[in-house]
Amino acid sequence: MATQPNNGRAFRRPLTEDALSFNPAVPGLPIAHPWRRGAAMVIDGSIAALLTNATVALFGFVAAFVLLRMSYRPEAGGGHLRA
Repeated sequence: MATQPNNGRAFRRPLTEDALSFNPAVPGLPIAHPWRRGAAMVIDGSIAALLTNATVALFGFVAAFVLLRMSYRPEAGGGHLRA
């Protein structure tokens, strides 16, 4: 499918019936037990509370750590970092 320039406007596709369809097997599946749904809600709420109360510095340290870990690639042949 060829793309067209958007000229600064959001690209919109027409809404089709396929976009609103769902797998017919899903409505027949049983839902989780109430204690399991509650546990999931507690976990989600705890993560949300931690993220809203975390400082920018914490996010900075985590981001720096992740970027450093992702950027390290060992040399071919099992070489080590050179000083």
